Amino acid sequence: MEGIPKWDSMDVQGKIETAITVDTYLQCARCCQQSDACDGIFYNSTTGYCVIIEIFDGLVINNVSLGKFFRLKKNCLYSGYEYIWQLDSCIMFYYSHLTWSDSKLRCVNDNGNLLTIETARKEYILLPFLMEKFEKQGLRFWWIGGTDAAQEGIFRWINGENVTYSNWDQSQPDDSSDGIPGADCIRYLIHSMTEAAWRDYDCNDQLRSICENKMFL
Repeated sequence: MEGIPKWDSMDVQGKIETAITVDTYLQCARCCQQSDACDGIFYNSTTGYCVIIEIFDGLVINNVSLGKFFRLKKNCLYSGYEYIWQLDSCIMFYYSHLTWSDSKLRCVNDNGNLLTIETARKEYILLPFLMEKFEKQGLRFWWIGGTDAAQEGIFRWINGENVTYSNWDQSQPDDSSDGIPGADCIRYLIHSMTEAAWRDYDCNDQLRSICENKMFL
């Protein structure tokens, strides 16, 4: 029907914005369409219970049952990016080996920026994608968007925010790359299918990288 967005049936976690009672799923979908804060809906056809959901970091819907979840389908604006609905964000894995600065420029030129990981939940959601690259292709190292180049020991994301959540490897950061002094950029490392961590590394080393944006069709 015209004006009704496309949906996927899938478990949803987020923030409940509104809970109402309506007669049909389409009415519930329309309520979502009219809300600026709606990323998905829960609808119970028996009771007419309609919940408008905003994807929101750290909050989980775990007390709603006997209904069906739907998430709003979004398509990333630029080719090569993949939509991660739990983050309401698009990511792309670049396989070319570039320095940290060149990786950042590559992301910017493709309308994104190097990935930032501000919360444990965001890292938890991203890990399955990284583990799949490791399992199928043996890919272990990735540039992400953190650096202490401006002030040694104070790591910041490329948006200028301080790195508050972290997943540093043992004895990291140590301002060295394999024992060689001078390491100012965050390298994401997959140890195994169950373990991953961050290390500071020489920004001039050439690695694959992960880009992110929030631009949708």
